[in-house]
Amino acid sequence: MAISSTPLVKDYMVSDYPKVDKDDSLQYALKVMEKYGTDRVLAFEKGRLVGILTMKDIIVRLGTLRTRSITPSHLYVSSVMTGNPITVHPEATLIEASKTMIDRGISSLPVVSSGRVVGLITKREIAKLCIDRNIDTPTKNVMSYNPITLKPGDRVIHARQVILSNSISTLPVVENGKPIGLVTIDEVAKALVAFYNIVPAKYRGERIMHLLVDDIMKNPIKVHIETPLYETVKVILDRRVRGVIVVDSEDIVTGVVTLTDIVRYISSELNL
Repeated sequence: MAISSTPLVKDYMVSDYPKVDKDDSLQYALKVMEKYGTDRVLAFEKGRLVGILTMKDIIVRLGTLRTRSITPSHLYVSSVMTGNPITVHPEATLIEASKTMIDRGISSLPVVSSGRVVGLITKREIAKLCIDRNIDTPTKNVMSYNPITLKPGDRVIHARQVILSNSISTLPVVENGKPIGLVTIDEVAKALVAFYNIVPAKYRGERIMHLLVDDIMKNPIKVHIETPLYETVKVILDRRVRGVIVVDSEDIVTGVVTLTDIVRYISSELNL
């Protein structure tokens, strides 16, 4: 890939992006996400972009009292997606795209040229800039300190509420100050979809209280506070997570670093 001295959206965007029709079922959209190994799809109506569906949209919709009786296969993309997504031109700079994401609190931008969607750029693609430019600032300069944490016995609906109330994506699971697991928006969304598919509606109110963080957490993914940023980005991209736990030399949790932290750093600190 040839990268201009001032990196542009077209240099980093994904041209083969996942897409669905707005009238497709949520269940089908999840299959498309799984096929592409992504956490979002663009939604179209008669060839026109009308929305974007993300894992965050799913946990906003599921887990509420109003949706306790609904099965994901009976939900349509149009009822869960975010409509009228903000877009970006392929000739925009990567810094402009990163600032738009941070300022608007979003994680991706459909790339549109002459009224046609030509690609998709997410925080994941923007973070690759740190690898390409060998950005070696220590992770401690980019991470979020004093992260909110979970215990393995916490309920998944509690994790959902923490994520939504604090606009965060990554939660360390901690015992005695040390990381024993990791939960992100993705684990919560997939757990809720599976729960709603398996448990009959009349039992959901009671049984959802028994769905615990310990049931859904993945093994902790962690880096040291002094790890160069480009190496941390490699871990995040290779493990396909939204963020990782940051520990000190005694394996005590000191923070988390997420794609949002990295894109914020790129938008404010890099002089490109």
